[in-house]
Amino acid sequence: MRWTELQANANQCLLCGRQALGSSPHYTNYKSFEKRTGNFLVSLDSQDVFLGESNNVRKRVKRLMKEASPNNTGEMLSNKEAGMHVQVAYNDLGRKELEELNSPDKKMIQVTENEMAKWETLQADSLALLTQAHQNMKSMRPCEWTMRQADSVAGVYIIFQGNQPIYIDHAANLLTALNDHSNNTSQSTFRQMIARNELGFTLKTQTTETSPYGLYLDRAEEYAVNHYLMDCLVVTMPVTFGRLELAEAMVNYYAPIFNVKSRKIT
Repeated sequence: MRWTELQANANQCLLCGRQALGSSPHYTNYKSFEKRTGNFLVSLDSQDVFLGESNNVRKRVKRLMKEASPNNTGEMLSNKEAGMHVQVAYNDLGRKELEELNSPDKKMIQVTENEMAKWETLQADSLALLTQAHQNMKSMRPCEWTMRQADSVAGVYIIFQGNQPIYIDHAANLLTALNDHSNNTSQSTFRQMIARNELGFTLKTQTTETSPYGLYLDRAEEYAVNHYLMDCLVVTMPVTFGRLELAEAMVNYYAPIFNVKSRKIT
């Protein structure tokens, strides 16, 4: 499968992933899980209540079980008594989209054995698929910050200074994410890092009507951050399947100054 084919068939791929997760064994002890990336489905008294993702399933499920158990131990007996069970699928691609998948009617999740085999192949080929996506983004021409274009769709973006990527991330809505970076300090980690790390400003923490999250700058500081952004370029790419992993992989490849390292691609 090619990256472009994967994007065109994302919905069917997600149904396969949901089927794989829903058909996995039920466990009541976090020690049953591996320290791997994947998705997990929590049920209470046979009712699905939470679908999540993690880069360390065992650690994440352990925390959930401890929170749910009566004596806060996360041991098997406590979670049996609570009627809590967890199912896991170890996925290397599409974790975020599977987490965001609205709970479908189980009658609609009807996939063939051949389609399930494609899901397994997709996961096995995840690194090659991410490399294809990376090459696609490398071929795109960055545009000036003030001329940026983005739609209200999920995807990945790279912010440059000159030819150097300085920040990479994914978003459920590219337009909203870039608008926040442009003018919403309380919602933009990128703006906050520019203010603190590059310009030496101190973020104010008093909650105000215009900054309900309690992080803001004064007017002159906001202007300075905006001036910094004027020298930036940006590339965006819509992604319907695998945006989290693509962003992680490119962060590791480029090591942007405003990111931490993650997964490696070529």
